[in-house]
Amino acid sequence: MIQGQNVNREGAVAQLSGDEVQNIVIRSGAESAVRSGFAEEDAFARYNFSFRARLIQATPAVQGYCGVLLGAVQACAGLRLTYGRRQVYVHRGRKQVAQFLFKGRTLCAAFALDPLEYMATKYHGEDVSGWKRFAKTPMLLRVVSPRKLRYALHLLAQAAGVPEKLLLAAPPADCTFEFLSIEQLIEEGLVKPL
Repeated sequence: MIQGQNVNREGAVAQLSGDEVQNIVIRSGAESAVRSGFAEEDAFARYNFSFRARLIQATPAVQGYCGVLLGAVQACAGLRLTYGRRQVYVHRGRKQVAQFLFKGRTLCAAFALDPLEYMATKYHGEDVSGWKRFAKTPMLLRVVSPRKLRYALHLLAQAAGVPEKLLLAAPPADCTFEFLSIEQLIEEGLVKPL
């Protein structure tokens, strides 16, 4: 342990000088909490990030992955995108076949596929059927690499019933954004203080 630093159980490092705690940052899911001041008196500022706000603050690689997924959906006839505050839904007719969302800073794709069929396969999808939010799309895949992006396109083709070659040949959508601070995102209404 580095002298003058204290690691709390959330994993944030606090710089200690006397009784004063300068900045402790705790991140979880779609909320971020920033604690500053004295150790005895804690003040929190919590935020609810929209999908677009997470995309704006994402790395260029994650923005590229999202662009490929959204471009593939836009290139397919019969598939449409519906933009919600915290996720993007993919519909074929009236049936929801997928949704794209952020869990923390990780881009995820949830599909309307049975997760038990893919449990022992190379996809390593999570079974999130116990959550009400994922009742229609119980298989979650974290898109963290180009290989996982190819897996996501393959699973999207299976869930939507479209040829995979059509999704792979689609041009990516433009999802490149300039980084904005939390204060700028609050002004634009993309982040809500809780």
